Amino acid sequence: MYPRLDELNLEPVRRVIQDVFARHIIIAPGMEQVKAMVTGHVMPTPGAVMRFTELLADVLGDILTIEVGGATTNVHSVTEGSPAYVKLMVAPEPRSKRTVEGDLGVYINAAHIVAAAGEARLDVRDVRPIPESALAGQLAVTLTRWAVDMAVWRHAGELRVVYGASGRHELIEGRDLTAIRYVIGTGGALTRLGMGREILGHLKAGPSKRKLLSLPEARVFDVTAAAGAIRVGDELAFSLNYSALLAVMTSPYVAKSPLHHDQSGIIVLGSSSTATG
Repeated sequence: MYPRLDELNLEPVRRVIQDVFARHIIIAPGMEQVKAMVTGHVMPTPGAVMRFTELLADVLGDILTIEVGGATTNVHSVTEGSPAYVKLMVAPEPRSKRTVEGDLGVYINAAHIVAAAGEARLDVRDVRPIPESALAGQLAVTLTRWAVDMAVWRHAGELRVVYGASGRHELIEGRDLTAIRYVIGTGGALTRLGMGREILGHLKAGPSKRKLLSLPEARVFDVTAAAGAIRVGDELAFSLNYSALLAVMTSPYVAKSPLHHDQSGIIVLGSSSTATG
């Protein structure tokens, strides 16, 4: 992980872990049928979400993906952080990072979410995997909101003040999320309860007020209102501003080819991209 002092290189370790996982997951119930249905590599969901976030970041820039499930809440970020804070960092951070909060699942760990939020009055003994009433749906939304906020707080770094022989200094410990400009939500709790956009659009700054977050300024992608379900392989249309168009046309993941010459001699380029998951 540290080939040299202060040089962080996680990719070789990640590949080994993913390879071990892939070789052992095939013995799980039902995985033989899954392997028979596909021709490529079966990637575990957390790894697939991380890779998906990395591919989008190559086109759009700094991205945060929040994945809320029944057992865990995972936060994936791809960012270099803000240039303003680079000199304050006390340890290197990878461009891509995932944190898994094993106590913030909205079903199996609902009681842990309540305890961590300090709301002991909320009764979650009858929480079900899928809400079966309006009241149960409201409870699931509340749990999701708390899980998202706390998972992001844990993922984010913090600005600390230290004192030494040379006086007062500000240092950064952990992940700088101030450069994040896009937020993506996934998992049933964010995509099926009807409140995902509202939850992601109102992330709290954190109780310490020193967390490295500027997420209220980020843009939330919402495809839940699209006509029909969005499936792997579907094509989505976006309206691009100039900076987004420039990022697309310079991305190595977008194929560019000349379509035609107009009368002025200008070459009109077309682009296409393929995403799999």
